[in-house]
Amino acid sequence: MAQTNTLFRTGGEGRSIALGILIAVAAMLLGSGLTALFITLKDTSQLMLTVIIHLLLFVSSFFGGWFGGKKNGKYGLKIGIIIGGILFLSLSIAGIITSGMNFTPYAILKAAVILIGTSIGGIAGSNHALKRKYK
Repeated sequence: MAQTNTLFRTGGEGRSIALGILIAVAAMLLGSGLTALFITLKDTSQLMLTVIIHLLLFVSSFFGGWFGGKKNGKYGLKIGIIIGGILFLSLSIAGIITSGMNFTPYAILKAAVILIGTSIGGIAGSNHALKRKYK
């Protein structure tokens, strides 16, 4: 009997990845709105804005990886890396389209923050899903 690929099978890794990406994008949009409100109300420096943006990237990618890992229940690191890679590529393409910026050294830092966040979140989510009740 041949082994089937579970990537796009119902309940497989594909749904976990899609859920993680949707959660991460929703968290990024919510965080961006709150950051815009904060910047409007209080004058912030460029350094503070950079720290807020990277913190927002880390937290939103963590939640995306966490939900993806929890939905799948296993392979947390793999799910986290896939979600982080897709998020980074989509953010990079959106940045190139909107502002015409090329790949910069700043993008390496952004990729590291996103991949670390989704990897940690994926591992934490898959470990949380594997809780067993002992009698």
